[in-house]
Parts: sequence; structure tokens; C-alpha cells
Amino acid sequence: ASELSRDTQSSFEISPDMLKASLKSGVQDNIRRRLNEDLAQNQAEMEPLQKKQRDLTEERRKLQNMMQKIEAEEAEVSKDIEILTQKNKEIEETIAILQQ
Repeated sequence: ASELSRDTQSSFEISPDMLKASLKSGVQDNIRRRLNEDLAQNQAEMEPLQKKQRDLTEERRKLQNMMQKIEAEEAEVSKDIEILTQKNKEIEETIAILQQ
């Protein structure tokens, strides 16, 4: 009977390899959990930044469109000024001829 209890007792002993594997598994689980927590936190922090980036990109596009319209209008105004200057010159020449 004592031999049976010794065999039973030795089968319940934790070997150094088992202890090492258990410790390694626990550390891996802890690291994995912390990494997942960090990842979730980083993703939560990124979401508003990504939204802000999308908003800024959209506003930039709107500003670029406005600038293009302003530049086109400026070119048109410059052309109109040129035409008016030429017409004014023609009118002055006509007035000068009529005053002779």
C-alpha cells in the first residue's frame, strides 16, 4: 500500500518543466491581454484623429475649389478691365476727334 501511495504522490508532483511551461503561459496571457488593451486604447484614440483628418481633407478640398473659382473670377475681371480700358481709350479718341 505504501508503494501505491508513493506512485500516486509522484504522479501529482509538478515537474520543473511543467512549472516553467505554466509560468510561461501565464506571462504570455498577461502580455497578450495588455497588448489587446493597449491596441483597443490606441484604436479609440485614433478614431477621433482619423475623423478630424477626414474633415480637414474635405475642408481643404472645399478651399481649393474656392481658390480655383476666385482665380477664374480674377482672370475674368482682369479681362473685363482690359476691355473697359480699351473702350475708354476709344471713347476718348472719339471725343478728341469730335472736339476738333
